[in-house]
Amino acid sequence: MTRARLFAAARIAVTAALLVWAFHRVDARGLAAALRGAHAGWLAGAAAAGLAGSLISTARWSVLLHAQGIRLPFARLLRLFLAGVFFSMFLPSAMGGDAARMALLAPSLRRREVAVSSVLADRMVGLAAMVVMALAAAAFTPSLRRSPQVMGSVALVAAAFAAGLALLGSRGAAARLARLLPRRAARLMESPARRVYGSLVSFARAPRALTAAFLLAFALQVSACAAVACAGLAFGVPVPVLAYFALVPVVSACTALPISVNGWGVQDSLFVALFGVAGASASQAALLSLFQHALRNAVGLLGGLAFLLGRPGRPEPGDAGAAIPAIEEAVEGGAR
Repeated sequence: MTRARLFAAARIAVTAALLVWAFHRVDARGLAAALRGAHAGWLAGAAAAGLAGSLISTARWSVLLHAQGIRLPFARLLRLFLAGVFFSMFLPSAMGGDAARMALLAPSLRRREVAVSSVLADRMVGLAAMVVMALAAAAFTPSLRRSPQVMGSVALVAAAFAAGLALLGSRGAAARLARLLPRRAARLMESPARRVYGSLVSFARAPRALTAAFLLAFALQVSACAAVACAGLAFGVPVPVLAYFALVPVVSACTALPISVNGWGVQDSLFVALFGVAGASASQAALLSLFQHALRNAVGLLGGLAFLLGRPGRPEPGDAGAAIPAIEEAVEGGAR
């Protein structure tokens, strides 16, 4: 068995084991009853908040591309973002969607490393917003603040973010980055890994763009948490609204780990474990997780439709040629 098939089999096994653990205590009849009695208005609000998240995510990506001198139509970036969500439905995690975005955008740019660096920066800024949101909300929710499971999970997410920053600031980071990049994205790149690293660290010279991207990332977390909170209100889940703003970012961050198929199992077990601390039963927490899966897959199917109906973009001189001089300086600095 090849290494790729071995990893795929391991992910399927992990997914199956976690799903069994998450759903073994679920009351199917109670779950069906909650679905039948769901409040349509709150469900509509949840769907609207979820769709708004796609617009906010695209705006954040656009801001980061602008910082690199890349200006593309918002509609085109939205199509690429939704396509990434679509492909993540069949890949190990949300990181698979990131790789798809890199691969789809790179052919349109002369500086293909910008396609990679913008998505990596997008992911790092998003993780920072998740940490801030989770810490702030947990601090004002006594039951969560006293929970080792919740605070331990928040600490792990914060540690992952700190490790990412340390990686970027260390010597030899470009070589390490090359080993972290998705293979398909790396094949499409004509520039070496040091140019990706130089492009990535050049964001430090664009504080306004980073600030705007962080604010948009925070707004995205508000939207994502509001979507699940609306679903909880629709299903009558007895969880304080503030708890959603502490737990959903933690679940989202952990779901990005490529250890299961499209986050299945990881998300469900975390919903059951963490939302149980906040007062939800296993069935209610599982129902919230299933709603989250359904909402994400609905956006993914919309992205697949947009990808099939859209036309591939052609490189334009202004797309890549307008990269700011700071990138060149950072590239040379990364090479040294």
